[in-house]
Amino acid sequence: MTLVFSLSAGSVLNPTFGRDGYYGYDTSLTNNPPYDADLVLDSETNRVIDKGLTKKKLFQTRKKVTIACDHGGGESVSREDTLFLFDLENDPCETKNLADKLPNIVADLSAQLLWYWEVLQPQHCQEPDPNSNPIYYNNTWVPWMEQRPT
Repeated sequence: MTLVFSLSAGSVLNPTFGRDGYYGYDTSLTNNPPYDADLVLDSETNRVIDKGLTKKKLFQTRKKVTIACDHGGGESVSREDTLFLFDLENDPCETKNLADKLPNIVADLSAQLLWYWEVLQPQHCQEPDPNSNPIYYNNTWVPWMEQRPT
């Protein structure tokens, strides 16, 4: 079995500005972009795979693989912590900080991150390409260089 960990630094609560967006946005509360099962079923990928996917199976699979995170439960991550280590296999909602319990894994992952920081090359500051804005692609991130905004 492969262990899958997530190591991050920061805080769930920012003492100055409140919530720092650690948990991101709950996209399940909106239907933007709307999920189009017919588009999936009619896609070239589905036709090539041709495993008899039906709308019913599609929605069953989506329900099965959807992770429901209730951020009101479980342990809260203290803002005094500087490193967070989460076991993504058993805690996909990242609610239990294991950094103190698994210091060797924290040290190993931190060393790997430091190595990457050392080999990074400076990037030239460029203004963002306005065509990359997901608003032009039904609020979906896409390789915008290959497409033109609608």
